[in-house]
Amino acid sequence: MPKTTLKLTASEKNNIINKHRALVDELNAYLPDEFKIEYNKDLETILEDEKSVKYYKMINALNERDKKQIEIYKDNIKDNPIPQNRNYLQRTLWSGLKTENTDMAKEYNKKYLDEFRTEPEKIFYQRYKKVLEFNPKKLLDVIDDKEKLVEFYYNNQELCDDAFVFNASMDNNFAKINPELKNAVPCMVKIVEALAYPMTIAKSEMDAGAFIFPQLTKEQAAIIVNAHPKYMDGNSPLRKSFSEALDPSSRYRIKNIFKTITDFGYKLEPGLAVKYQALMHDPKTNKDIEISLDDGIKNLNNNGNICVRERQPEEIAEIMKINNAHETAYLHVWQNNFSNNYNKNKEPFDFEKIKYENKGGFFERAFNRTSVQYRAFIQAFQEYNDPQSKNYLNKDLLKEKAENYFDYKTEKGVSFSKLDETSKGRLKLVSSVIKTINDMDKDEDGVNRDIENYLKEMPSISRKPFLKENDVEDEPIEDNLDCEENIIEKENSIDL
Repeated sequence: MPKTTLKLTASEKNNIINKHRALVDELNAYLPDEFKIEYNKDLETILEDEKSVKYYKMINALNERDKKQIEIYKDNIKDNPIPQNRNYLQRTLWSGLKTENTDMAKEYNKKYLDEFRTEPEKIFYQRYKKVLEFNPKKLLDVIDDKEKLVEFYYNNQELCDDAFVFNASMDNNFAKINPELKNAVPCMVKIVEALAYPMTIAKSEMDAGAFIFPQLTKEQAAIIVNAHPKYMDGNSPLRKSFSEALDPSSRYRIKNIFKTITDFGYKLEPGLAVKYQALMHDPKTNKDIEISLDDGIKNLNNNGNICVRERQPEEIAEIMKINNAHETAYLHVWQNNFSNNYNKNKEPFDFEKIKYENKGGFFERAFNRTSVQYRAFIQAFQEYNDPQSKNYLNKDLLKEKAENYFDYKTEKGVSFSKLDETSKGRLKLVSSVIKTINDMDKDEDGVNRDIENYLKEMPSISRKPFLKENDVEDEPIEDNLDCEENIIEKENSIDL
């Protein structure tokens, strides 16, 4: 199919030109003669350029998407609001919603918000993992081209929005950010928040309209805002444009941050935000605190209390756990592995059911004859699976109590066939626990893959293109424990 040249209609062009001139006239009312703004005399020619047309359509598509996302979000939560203390993405959650008018997109949005209601930590983890792993070189490659910055935002909306509120999100006491990441925030905050720059450019264009706002000097912007502060009000569609005109150095500050880093010999690469660390030692408290990486580099030779270094892999791994979602995922993997070891039917983990199935008989309960070892084990087992317990995921304690019960029942080498049914069930239970812990300790890489699979994003669907179709070119474990002749051997933790 031959390429179709992008064009604006005469009505669209006249609308843009008239709005531009009307705004210039409005702003000139606040400026003395020597500071008057001229109309963009080249605007009509600019609007004939295919690149400009594409940019105009992209701004309109962003506006349309923004409105639809908020509409979809509000409609979804009106009858089922998300509690404020559970909405860790209160300012950006809707940017993850799809706006395509398809059953697939509607299903995705429902699933996305339902999952956020039940596991907000997981969605938070998914989104900020992207932020921390991003390669800032991709931003630096387009930072001098406004059209490309807007396109960057179009393709990376969640990333830019989340980067914009990074500091506030990390300071959210409800979000359960892990201590390692919290401590590292001062070092990485400038690098991360630089990723919000495409959003600020795109939003200023979205609010004012593509090609509407005139080119202003810093002096012209200051005179207008001083004369009429309404332009800086929160509801003003021109606020972001005036902010950019009043402080046009944002782009240069961002470029200088990364120039400082690369001049020091560090490479712009994925995960830059977490890879390096700048520390300042406080002689009074004898403590090291993290400071901005570029500030640390700039002051390295002037302050003997500053050091800059590459983080160790284990440090990065801890930071990249981000919040308690990693622990939740680990427990999910653990429970799945345990269930596979414990029962032939691979039933979902259910502690209360397991506890009930292994309760003692009438006489044991009536005369309080349950062993101290089993009581200690079942309590440790419960606490291991309880996020509210101080012994949550304390595998060393759980394994210790499981082995104590195992030793208590098997120290005389009693044949499995000679045990009563309660003892057999309990030994199978503790053996499954021991085996699960041992197996997962031996297969750390496999466990990490399972965790990542649990935490991975929901299935993605393509964004609706901002150009219409006619605007573009075509282009298995064996369970032997029930064998009555088996003699229990703790050493191998029972091969189930």
